[in-house]
Amino acid sequence: MRKYFCPLVLISFFILFFTISNFAKNGPVTNPPYAIPGIMGTDRILDPSNVDTQTDVRVVTAKNGWVYAAYIRANGTANAGIKVKRSKDNGQSWKNVCNITLTNERFISGLDMVVCGNDSASMVIYLMSVDHNLTLGKYTVFIKKYDGNTGALLSNCYTEPNSYSYPIMDCAMTTDFLYPSVVSNPYSIGAVFSLRSNPHDSLIFVYSVDGGNTFTRQIADTTDDYFGRVSIAYGKSQSQNNGKYFIAYEKKEGYITQIGNIRTCHTSDYPGSPFTTPLEIDTLVGSTTGVCSYPSIACQITNTDNDSADLTTVVMLERDFNGQHYNHDVLGFVNKNSNGNHWERFNVLTGSSSNAKQPNIVFDFVKNAFLATYWDSTTGKIPLTYKDINFTNSNVWPNLIDKFNDSISNIEDAKPRLSVSPLNGRTNIVWISGGKNVEGVAYYDTNASIVGWDEKDNEIDKLQIFPNPADKSATLVFPITTSSALEISVIDVAGRIVLSTEAKNLAPGKAQITLPIQDLPQGYYLVKLKKKKKSIT
Repeated sequence: MRKYFCPLVLISFFILFFTISNFAKNGPVTNPPYAIPGIMGTDRILDPSNVDTQTDVRVVTAKNGWVYAAYIRANGTANAGIKVKRSKDNGQSWKNVCNITLTNERFISGLDMVVCGNDSASMVIYLMSVDHNLTLGKYTVFIKKYDGNTGALLSNCYTEPNSYSYPIMDCAMTTDFLYPSVVSNPYSIGAVFSLRSNPHDSLIFVYSVDGGNTFTRQIADTTDDYFGRVSIAYGKSQSQNNGKYFIAYEKKEGYITQIGNIRTCHTSDYPGSPFTTPLEIDTLVGSTTGVCSYPSIACQITNTDNDSADLTTVVMLERDFNGQHYNHDVLGFVNKNSNGNHWERFNVLTGSSSNAKQPNIVFDFVKNAFLATYWDSTTGKIPLTYKDINFTNSNVWPNLIDKFNDSISNIEDAKPRLSVSPLNGRTNIVWISGGKNVEGVAYYDTNASIVGWDEKDNEIDKLQIFPNPADKSATLVFPITTSSALEISVIDVAGRIVLSTEAKNLAPGKAQITLPIQDLPQGYYLVKLKKKKKSIT
């Protein structure tokens, strides 16, 4: 019977807030899952010392709460490559894990990442990239496995058998690590990339059901037109417990055409099974036909069902509102029946006065809901919004956060990406400040900042809990600069105080307090330290 702890040094009001919004019980969402709007942390540059132009960025949160970010380095041929960074403190500080530098005249034109592992000892990173060799005029797809602690290369998992003179337009990757399919041992990885070729463009799907040791290749779709951006998601529910991979992708009529159709399909029965017949969901509504781009797909991943006794799949997209490439909005389609094409359109930010772009949607498996963001290029905001799995009032997407980028406005091509922490439900986001015509810089933020003590009197500056997870007892260790008394509370995911004590006359130095937790049920808990007459920053 293990208990997991998340330390937060906060006063009472903010402890209650985080308990409600970030540690709601797993299960069906009710009225609503996010009762109080979130608050932002501080915009963090992932690599302040880096002089590279950063063109694309990804973020993944591991099962133990570590946050990984990867971005493409593209400042000249000598520095091209990929850098992976890791944070163990919710994005407050970042450490280099992998620094992949390519030889001259080679660039990375596509990137994605997944992280698997239950703890620090088993953590591994899978990087998928598209390598563009300018000298040879060739494109190649790689999937490589790295140690999540040291960054050491563990294996070359997959290399596309051929190098292509035709461009590989985009790539995407995901995993069923948290909710493995019935055929996975111990977990599966699904990856997709779009290949332009003659006479047909191809959508290639590669997958592994043995933890990345072996990969199998199959063609998911072909077209006489042109494929572009791709997105992939894994879905599983109580009734659909086989687990399936779902993909969404662009199909355009011209080689350099900016807009077109959005297709979607999924493996029919389980990872690795044949794909269903693709459906162009934009054609279901006249106002979206042929004027869409930038798809992002997410699926329900739980051991429960939606109200249709199935799992929910969502595709968000960017629509060229008038087809003239200067006015865009964000909308999408939802399907609550994975065995049929029962797609319905919904709106997020639409209308002739909006200019919303580059949506990204993920599933929040802690609160059993969907989280989405996009770049409002008119206001410069990157908001956070949500929807329950049953899509109640599907056109109403409440804003949790008005904007993540609280201090950054120099954005030309944000391409925001979300990730939800399996440990505590924290929503992490990355984006690019700058972009098309200026040097890009990768930024990170979170929807639940760690709000500490007043910086002028920072008495408790670091709290450690061990072991974590714990069984019979948990020990708190933290430094104290002046004598003080503390109220200590353990709070469950429903917001109830299940254990409380008071530590009096703490002497300056390192304080150590042991909490008896043998009578607490298995689950996740908050630890609250309250110091009287202290403000928060």
